[in-house]
Amino acid sequence: MTVEEDSDNRRINLKSKDGVVFEIQSSAAKISQLVMTTIDLDDEDEDDESNPTVEIPKVESACLSKVVEFCNHHANEPLRPIRTPLEGNTLEE
Repeated sequence: MTVEEDSDNRRINLKSKDGVVFEIQSSAAKISQLVMTTIDLDDEDEDDESNPTVEIPKVESACLSKVVEFCNHHANEPLRPIRTPLEGNTLEE
């Protein structure tokens, strides 16, 4: 599912260690296992207009902004699987 296909368009707030809040669509937030275990996104009350907030106390805002950017990007363009076992003996291969 891409961000554009997220029909209910629900949003989630992610709060960093230093108190900065980032808003992210639920479809993008589902990429994070931490968010998935903290909030059951499928059972959220659809009539509730407030966005749920997930506090992430061990991550500073500079890092969390990159996580949000990653989740937004990969909600639109899914990760490609890494073939295993790796074919070569070095990372360059």
